[in-house]
Amino acid sequence: MGYGCTTCIGNSGPLPDPIETAIKKGDLTVGAVLSGNRNFEGRIHPLVKTNWLASPPLVVAYALAGNMNINLASEPIGHDRKGEPVFLKDIWPSAQEIARAVDQVSTEMFRKEYAEVFEGTAEWQGN
Repeated sequence: MGYGCTTCIGNSGPLPDPIETAIKKGDLTVGAVLSGNRNFEGRIHPLVKTNWLASPPLVVAYALAGNMNINLASEPIGHDRKGEPVFLKDIWPSAQEIARAVDQVSTEMFRKEYAEVFEGTAEWQGN
């Protein structure tokens, strides 16, 4: 466990052994899609050489698709239980859904949530 953003410094954890072996054996260039603020080689993992920044919903869409070799505008990201294709447009929130979510956010929510943000746990305080 760490405090702060361990992924930001390349500490996202190990890859499963079969994946790491395949990358090394095949001399593969593998990539990641992330919504963070820095994209440099090795950011996610030392073997992940290419990183693309995207909005959080697009990160989820690529994760659902299972790969980045997809045109999200025209290809399905998966299939539903009936085997029907599911496209990004099918799961993307409408303007009305976004507006409803924004309407639920208040200044008081942030004040309450972050009122004691700098106090932290005993470990955070060094006790």
